[in-house]
Amino acid sequence: MPKNQTFFQWPRTVSLSSRQKNRPLVSYVRNFDLEKVKNILVDAAKVDPDLMFTLDNAQGDQLVRSNDEDLVNVAQREFFKQAMNGNEAYVSDVIVTLTNNELIVVIATPVRDMNNNIIGVLQANVYLDQLSDFVTELQKTVQMYIFFQGKELY
Repeated sequence: MPKNQTFFQWPRTVSLSSRQKNRPLVSYVRNFDLEKVKNILVDAAKVDPDLMFTLDNAQGDQLVRSNDEDLVNVAQREFFKQAMNGNEAYVSDVIVTLTNNELIVVIATPVRDMNNNIIGVLQANVYLDQLSDFVTELQKTVQMYIFFQGKELY
């Protein structure tokens, strides 16, 4: 495979980066403007309905979600701990959701204030049933075998 070529890419990408054009979005998240953040997360989920987004405070309380499921505390979850410790793009192992017992992988990143202090976590949940559907469709067009493996070897 040529250098810098992506081997596997999720079919859609949602960006909530801190680039110049997104500064108002970042400001809403940093200031925990929950009404505006809810709208941002809902809009992001419309772009990629296979994802669910959540903003968590520093205590692990989910403050707002892109869907209407119950808000829970995720402080005990490894993805939350990693993001709160400064891991900029932590991807969890497969875990079970606290709200509906579905299998997911979580992508988590810290939310920082203007002084670069970590004040919360922005998480994106990838539901594995959606990924499974994508792989099934992909295998209809390309003959291949795909294996999923966590961080630990068993």
